Amino acid sequence: MVGRSGMTLSYTEMLVKVRRAREAIEAWPIDGRRSTLTVEMVRSLWPGASLYACLLGGEGDALDAAGQSRPDWVRLLRQSSKGEPAEFASASVALNLGVHALAPGKIRFSDARYGRLLLAIAEDALPAAQMFLDCCGQSIAVRLKIETLAEEAAGEDRLADMAEASIPIAHEFNNFLNGLLLHTAVLKIQLPEEAQDGLVEIRRQALAAAALIQQFQHYRRRHESPHLSVDLNRAVRGALAALGAEIPDNSPSTPANGETPSPRRLTLPYGKANGSAPAPVHVRLDMTTEAPRLMGVFNDLKRLCIFLLRSAAGAAAGQGGQIAVQTTCAAGKVVLKVEDAGPPVSQEQLAHLFEPSAAGRDGTSSLELAACKTITRRFAGTIRAEASREGGVTFVVEWDAAEL
Repeated sequence: MVGRSGMTLSYTEMLVKVRRAREAIEAWPIDGRRSTLTVEMVRSLWPGASLYACLLGGEGDALDAAGQSRPDWVRLLRQSSKGEPAEFASASVALNLGVHALAPGKIRFSDARYGRLLLAIAEDALPAAQMFLDCCGQSIAVRLKIETLAEEAAGEDRLADMAEASIPIAHEFNNFLNGLLLHTAVLKIQLPEEAQDGLVEIRRQALAAAALIQQFQHYRRRHESPHLSVDLNRAVRGALAALGAEIPDNSPSTPANGETPSPRRLTLPYGKANGSAPAPVHVRLDMTTEAPRLMGVFNDLKRLCIFLLRSAAGAAAGQGGQIAVQTTCAAGKVVLKVEDAGPPVSQEQLAHLFEPSAAGRDGTSSLELAACKTITRRFAGTIRAEASREGGVTFVVEWDAAEL
């Protein structure tokens, strides 16, 4: 085959050119992102391109076998790849190389049958190549749409997390304002009238801020989702998946010994408070087979599990990376336990662990733990923190089981 520069391309040179084209396409960005589909498409192109380069390289037996008839060539071409997308890809490569070889002065074979063979390749490849390119365009559009929707969903989850964390902040600020208004009322009685001008202004601003918080609370309640029967095990699996673990959907329960055959690996979405790299955390699951169901909003329950798991994983990351998750359903009670192997915690710290202003453990968020208490109350449940026997903390959440 003759290149654009007029030089004859050897078999090796053609393979080098095809390989370089492959590398260039693999690095090609789509809308600023590297598409997995593009990489797979190029990989499927390679078998057909290699075979065709081999045939054009002058291997007579293979070329003669392919030149007997068009169906034989198509059969060989299809054997060079696996699956329909690869067939179309090989056909499109054959089309590109064949048309290039058929251009005036570009063909080096004197026998007319080689010309007829290339013509047959081009005729057969044209519909398949067009179909392949159309499928690629549609697939890329669908993939980009899926990626966009996934990014939007992730953004909505982050906003929902921040909204949930803002609830205990508003509650704490409202308590502060109530205390401030009470003290200003006492001072108004104690101070002389000429010293009350500044006190009146403080009281006015405090009342305005309290009214704003009340408006925020009413707005949030107005947009609450209806309460339905939700599965705690499903919420736990969804939370683990959101944090990077892979929990099979067809394994809703654990074996009879109460533990999974092997620990699941959970990768932290962030490092510890000192900014170190994310560390792998081993999760031991022990989920009841009794289908623990509660009345509430599924996304709220899933967010509660995410916050508890993230806190446990963050605390355990520097202590060997071990946490345990257990769900039980007995005597009309549904219980969720999340235990970490983090550093020991004093009884005084345990008593204030769910307060947003408390000093949290390294790798944890006091705001998220305070939000856990808010969500638990929304489900009419209770939450507490206990010291583990081997160090660390066990979070225990209890609810009344939903009546089906």
